[in-house]
Amino acid sequence: MEPSQSSSKESPPGSNGDVYMPYEVAEGVESDGDKADSPREEVEEAPGDPVEIEQIFKHGEGEAVKLEGEAVKAPAGTHPMVSKLLEENPVFQRFPVLKETPQQRESFPCKRDPNARINVWELLKNSVGKDISRIAMPVYLNDPVSMLQKIAELLEFADFLRLANQCPDPHLRLVYIAAFFFAANPYTIRRLKKPFNPILGETFEFCQGGIHFVAEQVSHHPPISAFYCESPDFTFEGYYNMKSTMSMSGFVVTPKGPFTIKLRRTNETFSFTKPQTSVHNLIMGTTYIWHYGDSTLVNQTTGDRLLLNFKPKGWTSARDYEVDGRVNDSSGAEKLKLFGKWDSFLSIVLPGGEEKRIFSAPPLPPEAAENYFFSKFVLNLNHLPPSLLSDLPPTDTRLRPDQRAYEFGDLKLATEEKHRLEENQRRRKAAAEAAKRPHTPMWFYVSSSNGKDPTFTYNGKYFPLKEARAWPKNIPDLFG
Repeated sequence: MEPSQSSSKESPPGSNGDVYMPYEVAEGVESDGDKADSPREEVEEAPGDPVEIEQIFKHGEGEAVKLEGEAVKAPAGTHPMVSKLLEENPVFQRFPVLKETPQQRESFPCKRDPNARINVWELLKNSVGKDISRIAMPVYLNDPVSMLQKIAELLEFADFLRLANQCPDPHLRLVYIAAFFFAANPYTIRRLKKPFNPILGETFEFCQGGIHFVAEQVSHHPPISAFYCESPDFTFEGYYNMKSTMSMSGFVVTPKGPFTIKLRRTNETFSFTKPQTSVHNLIMGTTYIWHYGDSTLVNQTTGDRLLLNFKPKGWTSARDYEVDGRVNDSSGAEKLKLFGKWDSFLSIVLPGGEEKRIFSAPPLPPEAAENYFFSKFVLNLNHLPPSLLSDLPPTDTRLRPDQRAYEFGDLKLATEEKHRLEENQRRRKAAAEAAKRPHTPMWFYVSSSNGKDPTFTYNGKYFPLKEARAWPKNIPDLFG
Protein backbone atom coordinates (compact mmCIF):
# COMPACT_ATOMS: atom_id res chain seq x y z
CA MET A 1 0.00 0.00 0.00
CA GLU A 2 1.36 3.37 -0.93
CA PRO A 3 0.22 5.78 1.82
CA SER A 4 -1.59 8.81 0.49
CA GLN A 5 -3.80 11.46 1.95
CA SER A 6 -7.45 11.33 0.99
CA SER A 7 -9.86 14.21 0.72
CA SER A 8 -12.09 15.05 3.66
CA LYS A 9 -15.14 13.35 2.14
CA GLU A 10 -13.42 10.35 0.58
CA SER A 11 -14.89 6.96 1.39
CA PRO A 12 -12.91 4.08 2.85
CA PRO A 13 -11.66 1.32 0.57
CA GLY A 14 -14.38 -1.04 -0.50
CA SER A 15 -17.13 1.54 -0.27
CA ASN A 16 -17.12 2.40 -4.00
CA GLY A 17 -17.63 6.00 -2.96
CA ASP A 18 -21.16 5.46 -1.64
CA VAL A 19 -20.58 4.49 2.00
CA TYR A 20 -23.16 6.04 4.30
CA MET A 21 -21.44 8.90 6.18
CA PRO A 22 -23.99 11.47 7.41
CA TYR A 23 -21.30 13.82 8.73
CA GLU A 24 -18.02 15.49 7.77
CA VAL A 25 -14.84 13.46 8.22
CA ALA A 26 -11.25 14.54 8.56
CA GLU A 27 -8.37 13.58 6.31
CA GLY A 28 -7.13 10.01 6.55
CA VAL A 29 -5.16 7.33 4.81
CA GLU A 30 -6.29 5.76 1.57
CA SER A 31 -5.99 2.01 1.04
CA ASP A 32 -6.28 -0.36 -1.91
CA GLY A 33 -8.85 -3.16 -1.84
CA ASP A 34 -9.45 -6.30 -3.79
CA LYS A 35 -11.78 -8.98 -5.00
CA ALA A 36 -11.46 -11.41 -7.87
CA ASP A 37 -13.73 -13.46 -10.04
CA SER A 38 -11.50 -16.40 -10.94
CA PRO A 39 -11.97 -20.16 -10.53
CA ARG A 40 -11.26 -21.72 -7.16
CA GLU A 41 -8.22 -23.95 -6.76
CA GLU A 42 -8.98 -27.66 -6.93
CA VAL A 43 -7.32 -30.73 -5.42
CA GLU A 44 -6.79 -34.17 -6.90
CA GLU A 45 -9.37 -36.80 -6.03
CA ALA A 46 -6.95 -39.71 -5.63
CA PRO A 47 -3.61 -40.36 -3.95
CA GLY A 48 -0.46 -39.60 -5.91
CA ASP A 49 3.07 -38.34 -5.76
CA PRO A 50 3.91 -35.06 -4.00
CA VAL A 51 3.51 -32.04 -6.23
CA GLU A 52 6.57 -30.87 -8.15
CA ILE A 53 7.80 -27.30 -8.33
CA GLU A 54 6.77 -26.90 -11.97
CA GLN A 55 3.18 -27.59 -10.94
CA ILE A 56 3.24 -24.77 -8.41
CA PHE A 57 4.99 -21.89 -10.15
CA LYS A 58 4.06 -20.42 -13.49
CA HIS A 59 7.54 -20.57 -15.04
CA GLY A 60 7.00 -24.31 -15.37
CA GLU A 61 10.66 -25.28 -15.68
CA GLY A 62 11.51 -26.09 -12.07
CA GLU A 63 13.76 -23.05 -11.91
CA ALA A 64 13.57 -20.21 -9.43
CA VAL A 65 13.76 -16.54 -10.35
CA LYS A 66 17.22 -15.36 -11.38
CA LEU A 67 17.95 -11.89 -10.04
CA GLU A 68 19.98 -9.33 -11.91
CA GLY A 69 21.31 -6.22 -10.20
CA GLU A 70 23.58 -5.07 -7.44
CA ALA A 71 23.03 -6.52 -3.98
CA VAL A 72 22.67 -3.87 -1.33
CA LYS A 73 25.08 -3.82 1.59
CA ALA A 74 23.62 -3.53 5.06
CA PRO A 75 23.22 0.21 5.75
CA ALA A 76 24.49 1.92 8.88
CA GLY A 77 22.36 1.08 11.89
CA THR A 78 21.42 -2.40 10.66
CA HIS A 79 21.30 -4.95 13.47
CA PRO A 80 24.37 -7.25 13.38
CA MET A 81 22.16 -10.34 13.12
CA VAL A 82 20.47 -8.87 10.05
CA SER A 83 23.84 -7.99 8.48
CA LYS A 84 25.07 -11.54 9.07
CA LEU A 85 21.88 -12.99 7.58
CA LEU A 86 22.31 -10.92 4.42
CA GLU A 87 25.95 -11.97 4.07
CA GLU A 88 25.81 -15.67 4.97
CA ASN A 89 22.34 -17.15 4.58
CA PRO A 90 21.95 -19.17 1.35
CA VAL A 91 18.55 -17.64 0.60
CA PHE A 92 19.83 -14.07 0.80
CA GLN A 93 22.89 -15.14 -1.17
CA ARG A 94 20.74 -16.44 -4.00
CA PHE A 95 17.97 -13.84 -3.69
CA PRO A 96 19.67 -10.73 -2.26
CA VAL A 97 17.99 -7.43 -1.55
CA LEU A 98 18.90 -5.36 -4.60
CA LYS A 99 19.60 -1.65 -4.71
CA GLU A 100 17.00 -1.45 -7.48
CA THR A 101 14.26 -2.97 -5.29
CA PRO A 102 11.28 -0.56 -5.35
CA GLN A 103 9.47 0.60 -2.22
CA GLN A 104 6.28 -1.10 -3.42
CA ARG A 105 5.76 -4.07 -5.72
CA GLU A 106 2.97 -4.99 -8.11
CA SER A 107 3.45 -8.78 -8.10
CA PHE A 108 5.49 -11.55 -6.52
CA PRO A 109 8.91 -12.20 -8.05
CA CYS A 110 7.77 -15.72 -8.98
CA LYS A 111 4.13 -16.09 -9.97
CA ARG A 112 2.15 -19.18 -9.07
CA ASP A 113 0.28 -21.28 -11.60
CA PRO A 114 -3.44 -20.59 -10.99
CA ASN A 115 -4.29 -23.95 -12.58
CA ALA A 116 -2.10 -25.95 -10.21
CA ARG A 117 -3.75 -29.15 -9.03
CA ILE A 118 -2.39 -30.28 -5.67
CA ASN A 119 -2.75 -33.83 -4.41
CA VAL A 120 -3.08 -33.60 -0.63
CA TRP A 121 -4.52 -37.01 0.25
CA GLU A 122 -1.20 -38.69 1.06
CA LEU A 123 -0.26 -35.69 3.20
CA LEU A 124 -3.47 -35.36 5.17
CA LYS A 125 -4.96 -38.85 5.44
CA ASN A 126 -3.15 -39.48 8.74
CA SER A 127 -4.15 -36.10 10.17
CA VAL A 128 -7.89 -36.68 10.58
CA GLY A 129 -9.02 -35.58 14.04
CA LYS A 130 -5.74 -33.84 14.81
CA ASP A 131 -4.89 -30.22 15.55
CA ILE A 132 -3.37 -28.93 12.29
CA SER A 133 -1.06 -26.56 14.16
CA ARG A 134 0.88 -29.63 15.36
CA ILE A 135 1.34 -31.06 11.88
CA ALA A 136 4.35 -30.13 9.73
CA MET A 137 2.91 -29.11 6.38
CA PRO A 138 4.92 -28.84 3.14
CA VAL A 139 5.87 -25.34 2.08
CA TYR A 140 3.73 -25.46 -1.06
CA LEU A 141 0.52 -25.71 1.01
CA ASN A 142 1.25 -22.23 2.40
CA ASP A 143 0.49 -18.73 1.26
CA PRO A 144 3.69 -16.62 1.25
CA VAL A 145 2.63 -14.77 4.42
CA SER A 146 2.98 -15.62 8.09
CA MET A 147 0.15 -15.71 10.61
CA LEU A 148 1.49 -12.43 12.03
CA GLN A 149 1.14 -10.79 8.63
CA LYS A 150 -2.31 -12.29 8.17
CA ILE A 151 -3.46 -10.41 11.28
CA ALA A 152 -2.03 -7.20 9.79
CA GLU A 153 -4.14 -7.75 6.65
CA LEU A 154 -7.06 -6.25 8.58
CA LEU A 155 -5.31 -2.88 8.47
CA GLU A 156 -6.11 -2.54 4.77
CA PHE A 157 -9.51 -1.31 5.94
CA ALA A 158 -8.37 0.77 8.92
CA ASP A 159 -10.22 3.79 7.49
CA PHE A 160 -13.42 2.27 8.87
CA LEU A 161 -11.99 2.71 12.36
CA ARG A 162 -11.12 6.32 11.53
CA LEU A 163 -14.74 6.84 10.45
CA ALA A 164 -15.97 5.23 13.65
CA ASN A 165 -13.82 7.53 15.77
CA GLN A 166 -15.26 10.63 14.08
CA CYS A 167 -18.86 9.41 13.92
CA PRO A 168 -21.25 11.25 16.31
CA ASP A 169 -23.85 8.45 16.22
CA PRO A 170 -23.07 5.68 18.76
CA HIS A 171 -24.88 3.00 16.76
CA LEU A 172 -23.21 3.84 13.47
CA ARG A 173 -19.89 3.64 15.32
CA LEU A 174 -20.64 -0.03 15.94
CA VAL A 175 -21.46 -0.53 12.25
CA TYR A 176 -18.21 1.04 11.04
CA ILE A 177 -16.12 -1.05 13.44
CA ALA A 178 -17.97 -4.19 12.31
CA ALA A 179 -17.25 -3.21 8.69
CA PHE A 180 -13.54 -3.04 9.51
CA PHE A 181 -13.61 -6.75 10.40
CA PHE A 182 -16.17 -7.71 7.75
CA ALA A 183 -14.25 -6.22 4.81
CA ALA A 184 -11.59 -8.95 4.81
CA ASN A 185 -14.12 -11.74 4.25
CA PRO A 186 -14.46 -11.52 0.43
CA TYR A 187 -10.74 -12.21 -0.01
CA THR A 188 -10.94 -15.47 1.93
CA ILE A 189 -13.02 -17.21 -0.76
CA ARG A 190 -9.94 -17.80 -2.91
CA ARG A 191 -7.33 -17.76 -0.15
CA LEU A 192 -7.41 -21.50 0.55
CA LYS A 193 -3.80 -22.01 1.60
CA LYS A 194 -2.60 -21.68 5.18
CA PRO A 195 -0.14 -19.01 6.35
CA PHE A 196 3.35 -19.90 7.57
CA ASN A 197 3.39 -20.78 11.27
CA PRO A 198 5.55 -18.16 13.00
CA ILE A 199 8.64 -19.21 14.92
CA LEU A 200 8.34 -18.59 18.67
CA GLY A 201 9.52 -15.00 19.22
CA GLU A 202 9.02 -14.01 15.56
CA THR A 203 7.65 -10.49 15.06
CA PHE A 204 6.09 -8.38 12.34
CA GLU A 205 5.67 -4.62 12.23
CA PHE A 206 3.64 -2.35 9.97
CA CYS A 207 4.29 1.38 10.22
CA GLN A 208 2.60 3.50 7.55
CA GLY A 209 0.17 6.39 7.34
CA GLY A 210 0.07 7.08 11.08
CA ILE A 211 -0.53 3.42 11.93
CA HIS A 212 1.96 1.54 14.12
CA PHE A 213 1.37 -2.20 14.41
CA VAL A 214 3.45 -4.94 15.98
CA ALA A 215 2.72 -8.65 16.38
CA GLU A 216 4.71 -11.35 18.14
CA GLN A 217 4.43 -15.13 18.32
CA VAL A 218 4.13 -15.50 22.08
CA SER A 219 3.40 -19.24 22.31
CA HIS A 220 4.32 -22.19 20.12
CA HIS A 221 1.91 -24.86 21.44
CA PRO A 222 -0.77 -23.74 21.44
CA PRO A 223 0.19 -21.27 18.67
CA ILE A 224 -0.72 -17.79 19.91
CA SER A 225 -0.02 -14.52 18.09
CA ALA A 226 -0.38 -11.32 20.13
CA PHE A 227 -0.64 -7.90 18.49
CA TYR A 228 -0.98 -4.21 19.25
CA CYS A 229 -1.82 -1.31 16.92
CA GLU A 230 -2.06 2.41 17.57
CA SER A 231 -2.99 5.45 15.50
CA PRO A 232 -4.28 8.99 16.17
CA ASP A 233 -7.84 7.62 15.97
CA PHE A 234 -7.75 4.25 17.70
CA THR A 235 -5.90 1.44 19.39
CA PHE A 236 -6.47 -2.17 18.33
CA GLU A 237 -5.08 -5.10 20.28
CA GLY A 238 -5.61 -8.73 21.11
CA TYR A 239 -4.31 -12.16 20.29
CA TYR A 240 -5.11 -15.11 18.04
CA ASN A 241 -5.31 -18.59 19.52
CA MET A 242 -6.53 -20.61 16.55
CA LYS A 243 -7.42 -24.29 16.87
CA SER A 244 -7.76 -26.10 13.53
CA THR A 245 -9.06 -29.67 13.51
CA MET A 246 -9.01 -32.03 10.51
CA SER A 247 -11.93 -34.22 9.45
CA MET A 248 -12.59 -36.31 6.33
CA SER A 249 -14.44 -33.40 4.73
CA GLY A 250 -11.92 -30.67 5.58
CA PHE A 251 -11.07 -28.75 8.71
CA VAL A 252 -12.68 -26.33 11.13
CA VAL A 253 -10.95 -23.24 12.50
CA THR A 254 -12.11 -22.14 15.94
CA PRO A 255 -10.83 -18.64 16.84
CA LYS A 256 -10.11 -17.89 20.48
CA GLY A 257 -8.86 -14.73 22.12
CA PRO A 258 -10.26 -11.20 22.34
CA PHE A 259 -10.04 -8.35 19.84
CA THR A 260 -10.30 -4.97 21.53
CA ILE A 261 -10.64 -1.55 19.91
CA LYS A 262 -10.54 1.76 21.74
CA LEU A 263 -11.60 4.98 20.00
CA ARG A 264 -9.50 8.00 20.94
CA ARG A 265 -12.17 10.72 20.62
CA THR A 266 -14.96 8.98 22.52
CA ASN A 267 -12.74 6.93 24.85
CA GLU A 268 -15.02 3.94 24.24
CA THR A 269 -13.80 0.34 24.30
CA PHE A 270 -15.23 -2.34 22.01
CA SER A 271 -14.76 -6.12 22.08
CA PHE A 272 -15.19 -8.28 18.99
CA THR A 273 -15.58 -12.02 18.40
CA LYS A 274 -15.23 -13.79 15.04
CA PRO A 275 -17.51 -16.42 13.53
CA GLN A 276 -16.22 -19.93 12.92
CA THR A 277 -14.57 -20.93 9.65
CA SER A 278 -14.48 -24.28 7.88
CA VAL A 279 -12.66 -25.46 4.76
CA HIS A 280 -14.31 -28.26 2.77
CA ASN A 281 -13.38 -30.82 0.09
CA LEU A 282 -9.66 -30.95 0.74
CA ILE A 283 -9.54 -34.56 -0.39
CA MET A 284 -11.86 -34.51 -3.42
CA GLY A 285 -14.05 -32.05 -5.26
CA THR A 286 -13.78 -28.29 -5.35
CA THR A 287 -12.25 -26.83 -2.20
CA TYR A 288 -14.18 -24.00 -0.61
CA ILE A 289 -14.19 -21.97 2.60
CA TRP A 290 -17.20 -21.01 4.71
CA HIS A 291 -17.77 -18.62 7.60
CA TYR A 292 -20.73 -19.40 9.84
CA GLY A 293 -22.22 -18.57 13.22
CA ASP A 294 -22.47 -15.36 15.19
CA SER A 295 -20.02 -12.48 15.23
CA THR A 296 -20.52 -9.98 18.04
CA LEU A 297 -19.27 -6.47 18.71
CA VAL A 298 -19.97 -4.97 22.13
CA ASN A 299 -19.43 -1.41 23.29
CA GLN A 300 -18.06 -2.18 26.75
CA THR A 301 -18.48 1.46 27.77
CA THR A 302 -22.20 1.89 26.94
CA GLY A 303 -23.52 -1.67 26.65
CA ASP A 304 -24.66 -1.19 23.03
CA ARG A 305 -24.26 -4.35 20.96
CA LEU A 306 -24.04 -5.45 17.32
CA LEU A 307 -24.72 -9.04 16.29
CA LEU A 308 -24.07 -10.36 12.79
CA ASN A 309 -25.11 -13.90 11.89
CA PHE A 310 -23.26 -15.73 9.10
CA LYS A 311 -25.64 -18.29 7.62
CA PRO A 312 -24.56 -21.92 7.24
CA LYS A 313 -24.25 -23.25 3.71
CA GLY A 314 -27.52 -24.68 2.41
CA TRP A 315 -28.24 -27.46 -0.05
CA THR A 316 -28.48 -24.94 -2.90
CA SER A 317 -26.49 -21.81 -3.71
CA ALA A 318 -29.54 -19.52 -3.74
CA ARG A 319 -28.73 -17.98 -0.36
CA ASP A 320 -24.98 -18.51 -0.26
CA TYR A 321 -22.88 -16.07 1.81
CA GLU A 322 -25.89 -14.37 3.43
CA VAL A 323 -25.51 -12.45 6.68
CA ASP A 324 -27.98 -10.47 8.72
CA GLY A 325 -27.87 -8.70 12.03
CA ARG A 326 -28.92 -5.85 14.22
CA VAL A 327 -27.68 -3.12 16.52
CA ASN A 328 -29.28 -2.93 19.95
CA ASP A 329 -28.78 -0.31 22.63
CA SER A 330 -28.00 -1.20 26.23
CA SER A 331 -31.70 -1.68 27.02
CA GLY A 332 -32.09 -4.18 24.16
CA ALA A 333 -34.02 -1.84 21.86
CA GLU A 334 -33.22 -2.41 18.17
CA LYS A 335 -31.69 0.65 16.50
CA LEU A 336 -30.43 -0.60 13.12
CA LYS A 337 -30.68 -3.70 10.95
CA LEU A 338 -27.85 -5.12 8.88
CA PHE A 339 -27.82 -7.42 5.87
CA GLY A 340 -25.43 -8.46 3.16
CA LYS A 341 -23.29 -11.23 1.73
CA TRP A 342 -19.87 -11.88 3.17
CA ASP A 343 -18.42 -12.35 -0.31
CA SER A 344 -19.49 -8.94 -1.58
CA PHE A 345 -21.27 -6.29 0.55
CA LEU A 346 -22.70 -5.07 3.85
CA SER A 347 -25.65 -2.68 4.20
CA ILE A 348 -27.78 -1.22 6.98
CA VAL A 349 -31.47 -0.43 7.26
CA LEU A 350 -32.24 2.86 9.01
CA PRO A 351 -35.22 3.17 11.39
CA GLY A 352 -37.36 4.63 8.59
CA GLY A 353 -36.65 1.68 6.31
CA GLU A 354 -34.05 3.33 4.07
CA GLU A 355 -31.15 1.10 3.04
CA LYS A 356 -27.57 2.40 3.02
CA ARG A 357 -24.52 0.59 1.68
CA ILE A 358 -21.58 0.45 4.10
CA PHE A 359 -19.15 -1.78 2.22
CA SER A 360 -18.78 -3.18 -1.31
CA ALA A 361 -15.91 -5.54 -2.09
CA PRO A 362 -13.44 -3.89 -4.48
CA PRO A 363 -11.88 -5.74 -7.43
CA LEU A 364 -8.57 -7.50 -7.12
CA PRO A 365 -5.62 -6.15 -9.10
CA PRO A 366 -4.65 -7.62 -12.49
CA GLU A 367 -3.08 -11.10 -12.43
CA ALA A 368 -4.43 -11.70 -8.92
CA ALA A 369 -4.76 -15.43 -9.60
CA GLU A 370 -1.00 -15.61 -10.21
CA ASN A 371 -0.31 -13.70 -6.99
CA TYR A 372 -2.22 -15.95 -4.55
CA PHE A 373 -5.32 -13.73 -4.85
CA PHE A 374 -3.60 -11.09 -2.72
CA SER A 375 -4.58 -7.46 -2.75
CA LYS A 376 -1.79 -4.97 -3.39
CA PHE A 377 -1.78 -4.20 0.32
CA VAL A 378 -1.25 -7.84 1.30
CA LEU A 379 1.21 -8.42 -1.52
CA ASN A 380 3.50 -5.79 0.02
CA LEU A 381 3.42 -7.02 3.62
CA ASN A 382 6.42 -9.31 3.11
CA HIS A 383 8.19 -6.99 0.66
CA LEU A 384 11.73 -6.09 1.75
CA PRO A 385 13.10 -2.90 0.18
CA PRO A 386 16.57 -1.65 1.22
CA SER A 387 15.07 1.16 3.30
CA LEU A 388 13.70 -1.34 5.85
CA LEU A 389 16.94 -3.17 6.57
CA SER A 390 18.16 -0.76 9.24
CA ASP A 391 14.67 -0.32 10.74
CA LEU A 392 13.71 -3.92 11.43
CA PRO A 393 14.65 -6.11 14.39
CA PRO A 394 16.27 -9.43 13.42
CA THR A 395 13.03 -11.25 14.37
CA ASP A 396 10.83 -9.61 11.70
CA THR A 397 9.02 -11.98 9.31
CA ARG A 398 10.36 -10.16 6.23
CA LEU A 399 13.80 -11.58 7.12
CA ARG A 400 12.56 -15.17 7.36
CA PRO A 401 14.60 -17.15 4.79
CA ASP A 402 12.15 -19.96 3.96
CA GLN A 403 9.34 -17.56 3.21
CA ARG A 404 11.63 -15.47 0.99
CA ALA A 405 12.84 -18.54 -0.92
CA TYR A 406 9.20 -19.54 -1.50
CA GLU A 407 8.39 -16.08 -2.86
CA PHE A 408 11.23 -16.41 -5.37
CA GLY A 409 10.15 -19.88 -6.50
CA ASP A 410 12.88 -22.05 -4.97
CA LEU A 411 10.78 -24.73 -3.33
CA LYS A 412 13.73 -26.97 -2.49
CA LEU A 413 15.63 -24.20 -0.70
CA ALA A 414 12.46 -23.03 1.04
CA THR A 415 11.84 -26.55 2.34
CA GLU A 416 15.43 -26.91 3.56
CA GLU A 417 15.30 -23.56 5.37
CA LYS A 418 11.90 -24.29 6.90
CA HIS A 419 13.28 -27.57 8.28
CA ARG A 420 16.40 -25.81 9.61
CA LEU A 421 14.37 -23.08 11.37
CA GLU A 422 12.04 -25.63 12.94
CA GLU A 423 14.94 -27.81 14.14
CA ASN A 424 16.60 -24.75 15.69
CA GLN A 425 13.33 -23.92 17.42
CA ARG A 426 13.15 -27.45 18.86
CA ARG A 427 16.70 -27.16 20.17
CA ARG A 428 15.96 -23.81 21.85
CA LYS A 429 12.84 -25.32 23.42
CA ALA A 430 14.74 -28.33 24.73
CA ALA A 431 17.46 -26.11 26.20
CA ALA A 432 14.87 -23.87 27.87
CA GLU A 433 13.05 -26.86 29.34
CA ALA A 434 16.30 -28.36 30.63
CA ALA A 435 17.10 -25.06 32.33
CA LYS A 436 13.49 -24.77 33.60
CA ARG A 437 13.31 -21.39 31.89
CA PRO A 438 9.80 -20.67 30.54
CA HIS A 439 9.51 -18.53 27.44
CA THR A 440 8.97 -14.83 28.10
CA PRO A 441 7.62 -12.73 25.20
CA MET A 442 9.77 -9.76 24.26
CA TRP A 443 6.97 -7.22 23.64
CA PHE A 444 3.94 -8.46 25.59
CA TYR A 445 3.14 -9.05 29.25
CA VAL A 446 1.67 -12.45 30.12
CA SER A 447 -0.87 -12.83 32.89
CA SER A 448 -3.15 -15.62 34.04
CA SER A 449 -5.32 -16.27 37.06
CA ASN A 450 -7.59 -18.95 38.52
CA GLY A 451 -6.39 -21.53 36.01
CA LYS A 452 -7.72 -19.55 33.04
CA ASP A 453 -5.94 -19.20 29.71
CA PRO A 454 -3.17 -16.59 29.78
CA THR A 455 -3.75 -13.12 28.40
CA PHE A 456 -1.22 -10.97 26.53
CA THR A 457 -0.90 -7.18 26.82
CA TYR A 458 1.50 -4.91 24.95
CA ASN A 459 4.30 -3.71 27.25
CA GLY A 460 4.85 -0.38 25.47
CA LYS A 461 8.51 -1.01 24.62
CA TYR A 462 8.66 -1.91 20.92
CA PHE A 463 8.13 1.45 19.25
CA PRO A 464 10.31 3.54 21.61
CA LEU A 465 13.20 1.08 21.16
CA LYS A 466 12.62 1.05 17.40
CA GLU A 467 12.80 4.85 17.34
CA ALA A 468 16.03 4.77 19.35
CA ARG A 469 17.38 1.85 17.26
CA ALA A 470 18.26 0.17 20.53
CA TRP A 471 16.90 -3.37 20.27
CA PRO A 472 17.39 -5.45 23.45
CA LYS A 473 20.68 -7.30 23.79
CA ASN A 474 18.80 -10.54 24.48
CA ILE A 475 16.73 -10.38 21.28
CA PRO A 476 16.80 -13.92 19.83
CA ASP A 477 18.55 -14.99 16.65
CA LEU A 478 15.69 -16.91 15.05
CA PHE A 479 16.71 -16.99 11.39
CA GLY A 480 20.51 -17.20 11.47
